Amino acid sequence: MPISQLPENFKRYIPASLRHTSDGWHIEYFARHPQSHILERKRIKLNRERRRFSRLCDFRIYANDIVCRLNAKLAGGWSPFMEEENLRYYTSLSQVIEEYLSEKRKELRPATLVSYRSFCKLF
Repeated sequence: MPISQLPENFKRYIPASLRHTSDGWHIEYFARHPQSHILERKRIKLNRERRRFSRLCDFRIYANDIVCRLNAKLAGGWSPFMEEENLRYYTSLSQVIEEYLSEKRKELRPATLVSYRSFCKLF
């Protein structure tokens, strides 16, 4: 479904929160994946950071600061999925083929390049 057809109550994210479970400390939030438009859970584990602090209240102040900054970024439209994925995934196939052929042009014989072009036309 295109973004223009989504309802008004369409949630882009669920705010981050600090959690303590049997696995340890982590920050949990949900963000909408830009391709599938499904809310997906993201977790940031903080077990190593917890060991740096001798007092629990100091660690909570530190972790809540991270949560506030993360929520501000999410409210501003930031998506954690766009940072993780390589931007080359969003390049059109025709551009990729042209770049591939330009690289191969340097190292192949002309007859071989003709056959590569014909194979690429099948796409």
